[in-house]
Amino acid sequence: MSRSTKILTVLLLLSNLGWVVAYSMQSLDHGITQSYQSASFDTLDRMLDQALVVANFNLVGKPLSEVQSTIEKDSYGSAPFIKEGCLYAGGLCLEIGTDSRIVKVRTE
Repeated sequence: MSRSTKILTVLLLLSNLGWVVAYSMQSLDHGITQSYQSASFDTLDRMLDQALVVANFNLVGKPLSEVQSTIEKDSYGSAPFIKEGCLYAGGLCLEIGTDSRIVKVRTE
């Protein structure tokens, strides 16, 4: 085998190796993206479930104690908690007014 044939063979093998690495990285990136997308959809689905509970029970305008007894567990199965003027339940912030009533709902 001549020297140029050896060089071309090595270059061909390196090129193929480069394509295999590029394809592997693309597949890995696609898998990670799918995982994050699935988690995002799950979070939005749970927030929608909680928003439907808030809407069905018409909780805006009701006293905080009544809302806490209505939502004993949020869509994640956890007890709602109060932090910085909001009752957090299922990814939603039920904003508490000065008179301890729910004044509005927002996402966090």
